[in-house]
Amino acid sequence: MIVLYILLAIVVLLVMIIVHEFGHYLAGKILKFKINEFSVGFGPKIFSKKKKNGEVFSLRLIPLGGYCAFDGEDEVDSEKNEEPFPEETKPQEEQCEEQPRLKKFNEQPPWKRIIVLISGGMFNILSAIIFSLMYVAIVGAQIPVISSDLVADRLMEGDRIVAVEGVEVSVLHPFNEIFPAAEEGKAVTVTIERNGERKDVELVGSRFEMKDDKGNYIFENGEIKTEVKYGLQYGNTEFRKYGFFKTIGLSFPFTGKMIGAVFQSLWMLITGQVAITDVTGPIGTVTVIAEYTQINILNLFVFLPLISANLGVFNLLPIPALDGSKVVFCLIEWVRGKPIKPEIEAKIHTIGLFVLFGLVIALDIAGLIIRSLG
Repeated sequence: MIVLYILLAIVVLLVMIIVHEFGHYLAGKILKFKINEFSVGFGPKIFSKKKKNGEVFSLRLIPLGGYCAFDGEDEVDSEKNEEPFPEETKPQEEQCEEQPRLKKFNEQPPWKRIIVLISGGMFNILSAIIFSLMYVAIVGAQIPVISSDLVADRLMEGDRIVAVEGVEVSVLHPFNEIFPAAEEGKAVTVTIERNGERKDVELVGSRFEMKDDKGNYIFENGEIKTEVKYGLQYGNTEFRKYGFFKTIGLSFPFTGKMIGAVFQSLWMLITGQVAITDVTGPIGTVTVIAEYTQINILNLFVFLPLISANLGVFNLLPIPALDGSKVVFCLIEWVRGKPIKPEIEAKIHTIGLFVLFGLVIALDIAGLIIRSLG
């Protein structure tokens, strides 16, 4: 059964990649760039179709990437610019009136190239808004449901926790994010819903004796081990939907929250708050999606906007080989009035590409090792 979820996760990743590359493709078509190939996947071709204008659409063996290849994007030999169309991709006679308007990537003005370069990431962010809308509409707010009677009659089985310290449990403020860590003697007020009525209940952090899964006490240094907690017991979750207009309204701040989470993760990685081994590559991402989707299919809908936002933000970072780095070179050319030597730019992007591929492979291998040991 896990194989089906892995296939589903691969499809999800491919959709994100197609959205990204289609952003480049659409901007290129609008701005009259010549496009050589639109590919889904890397490696040997499984299927390809060539249009009369020379564009090739292909499906390749390794479904963990893709690209939109613009003519002249990676050229370093200036002599190649003399022939705007390679011999094998020259347009048919009937297309001659239209095709001369198409230019190679490096022949276009910097502002056009910048638009094409950022369009991939922007399409991912736009798709994140759509996926956020789907998440809010399909999943909604996850309301914890008390699973047993607690604290006399103040918390009873079936009570819904709808707010913590006055903050409503919602898609923007999930319960696990707004409920504080337990501290002995510290009080927290939760708002419960019972039989259609709301009631505030104050809980105090207290020490509880720890038991294992079989109900036996856990001992440490000859004494029963204790932990501080508020004593809440909830195992069920109630999914509450929003109205049409509120669903639309919440999709935008929810997308912003996903983007913020990406930046926060990057900052924690840079500052050492998160270990590099906690980061994962495409294989690890597919595995995580498959595992959580197998637990509950609804988990898939939170991954969609998160991965879309992640791809959008990451590709716009000024890291060699990524779109953001290429934008930086275009900006430098725009300001200087002439480009940096193509040979230098090509070397920087090539080195960056090999480093990124190496890092991704290393992270996936490390993730597989950690999972096998865990």
